[in-house]
Amino acid sequence: MNLKNLFRFFIVKNSYLKELLRVMKTSVFLLFACSLQLIAENLDAQTVKIRLETNDISVRQLISVIEDQTDFLVLFRNNDVDIERIVHLKNESGNLLAFLDETFRNTDVNYEFQNKYIVLSKRQYAAPYDGLAGLQQSGKRITGTVTDTKGETIIGANVIEKGTTNGIVTDLDGNFSLNVAD
Repeated sequence: MNLKNLFRFFIVKNSYLKELLRVMKTSVFLLFACSLQLIAENLDAQTVKIRLETNDISVRQLISVIEDQTDFLVLFRNNDVDIERIVHLKNESGNLLAFLDETFRNTDVNYEFQNKYIVLSKRQYAAPYDGLAGLQQSGKRITGTVTDTKGETIIGANVIEKGTTNGIVTDLDGNFSLNVAD
């Protein structure tokens, strides 16, 4: 079979038809590129905009507005964040990052973006090293075994220092070891 005969159907000799095919190829490419842009979703915290009803708002209300108006979900521990604190924000509308910066400025709350989550936590401050005092251990180490009324050990019992959140869970033998303040 002759090679010219194979490609005879693919060679266009009419200039009008050549121009039409070129325009069609370009149109299909642009249509494809535009459709991919429509699918792309922008979840960058710097570009997400939210709108508030008032400048004075509690942290709880701000979290609710963030979850309602964006795709982000806010996670936090109740002990770490005072959600009843009232904050005065400068603007009623703006980007999410600016509102979070303004809300948690001069507090011990840190925020971090992880995928579609905003995680609020307490800031961890590193204690300065001060020679021998840094090597000494403060407080006491308490050890023991948790048993029930029959004298059998209790696995997984919570042992907590009174008045704090310092605690530990007993092991398979009911034993625990906990560092407590003096």
